[in-house]
Amino acid sequence: MKFHFACVSLAALLAATAQSANAADFSVGSDGSVRDMSSPVPAVAVPAPVPVPEYRPQWYFRFDAGIGTINKPDISQSGYQYGGLISGNEYTGNNTGGNGFAGLTGPELQDLDPTQYSSDFSNLSTFGGGVGYYLGGGFRLDATVEKRSNDQVYTGNAEDWDSYGFDGSGNYITDLNGAGAAVDTRTTLTVSDRTDVDGTIWMANAYYDIGTYRGFTPYVGAGIGFIWNQLSRTHSTTVQSCDNETTPGCTGGATVYENEESTEANTISLAAAAMAGFSYQVSDITSVDIGYRYLYLGGTNFAMSINDAESRVEIGDQHVHQVRAGLRFDVN
Repeated sequence: MKFHFACVSLAALLAATAQSANAADFSVGSDGSVRDMSSPVPAVAVPAPVPVPEYRPQWYFRFDAGIGTINKPDISQSGYQYGGLISGNEYTGNNTGGNGFAGLTGPELQDLDPTQYSSDFSNLSTFGGGVGYYLGGGFRLDATVEKRSNDQVYTGNAEDWDSYGFDGSGNYITDLNGAGAAVDTRTTLTVSDRTDVDGTIWMANAYYDIGTYRGFTPYVGAGIGFIWNQLSRTHSTTVQSCDNETTPGCTGGATVYENEESTEANTISLAAAAMAGFSYQVSDITSVDIGYRYLYLGGTNFAMSINDAESRVEIGDQHVHQVRAGLRFDVN
């Protein structure tokens, strides 16, 4: 009976051992040892996700157009005088003499009257482009080149003088059909002067972007630079004479003297600006820019020779108020 119980106990022990062996996973190593494969596998560290940096452009290109009002600058001319009295039966235009216009009378020498200058300075348009750089913290810089629209200053003046013969007593003969009347002439002197003003504006600008609200970014800015003035001037003087005795009340007549001079010049003047406006981002790289600009353009002057005399035209400072619109393109 004891033997039977011992056999049953041994069989139960072997069954339990076999079940435990089946529950575990064993392997045989190269050295013949048995290894339990059911032990936990060491964990492998997984790198944390790398955050994608937010893109901020550094450079941008811009293209702008503007239109606005401009004041009429002060305009003057010095050096040249037109007219001249008869001296020895010679017309002394610009007081040089020797033109041989016998029998003609004319005005005393006089300057071109500044009050008679007219101009088309009423509005000024500009268009151009530039390149800029974002400094950070809302600050940015750009350099721009713009072409300005053409303006003109001009004057014209025509005056008549009548000369009468004298009778034997030294009195004017006013009756053109009277006996012994000398040849009566009417002299017409016409002066025309025009200067075309064109140019290119070169500016360095600084801005502060105040902040972005629903895509709108208001800003303020200022600029300094220069304007390269391209100037062209044409002057003409014409003298005509008419026999007022044979053709009473005549106008014009035969041209007895005509002179035309023209010249071109390039000058540099100061330019400055103050701006305020806003931009609106329409895509990842494109913004619309709309704003106001006050633009100061310094005056200029240049000289030309008229009938061997130096004539200098001076054009005063110009003050411009503009509305501008353009596009900015950020560079990836």
